[in-house]
Formats: sequence, C-alpha cells, structure tokens
Amino acid sequence: MTVLITELKTDLGSIIIRGTVEELMNQLVGNENPSVDPTYVEDYLLTHRIFSSSNDLATSLLNWFTDPVVRDRVARVVLLWVNNHFIDFEMSEILMGFLMR
Repeated sequence: MTVLITELKTDLGSIIIRGTVEELMNQLVGNENPSVDPTYVEDYLLTHRIFSSSNDLATSLLNWFTDPVVRDRVARVVLLWVNNHFIDFEMSEILMGFLMR
C-alpha cells in the first residue's frame, strides 16, 4: 500500500509531510500541479539519503526517463540533483556512470 499525506497551507497550497518511500519517490515526476508542494523536489533531494539510497533514486529516474510523458520532469530532477548535490556523484562511481548514460 502506498500512502501520501499532505497538509494544506494557505499561502503555499498543499505540502507533502510524509508518505511511503515508494509514493515519495513517485511524487518526483508524478506531480504536475506546482501548487502541491512547489519545493518538494528540492526537499526530497536534500533528505532522501535518510530513507532511501541514491542508487535507488538513480535507477528509478533512469526507468522513468524512458517514458516520454515524464522525461522533462525527470531531466529537471536530475539537473537539480547535480547542481545542488554534486558531492553525491563525486563520491560514487555508480552515480557518475548514471550521469554518463
């Protein structure tokens, strides 16, 4: 079962406050509405190491990239990840290989 819990904030719209690992990851590319937690991707990339691995994230992003419907959103996530958290890639040959694909 996947679960996602949001909280309504009047000035920001809804923000995601918790969910299953699977649903949190799905929100990276599945959320087309920017009024639902506009900073979610940045927050996820900052905290994902607590509950998941960067290798799992990279694998999911590669799988999603094959879907033309979400390809642009996947590219945005990867760009934000590289720009804001490049140390993840510097510290891992697997993630550097991910960037080369």
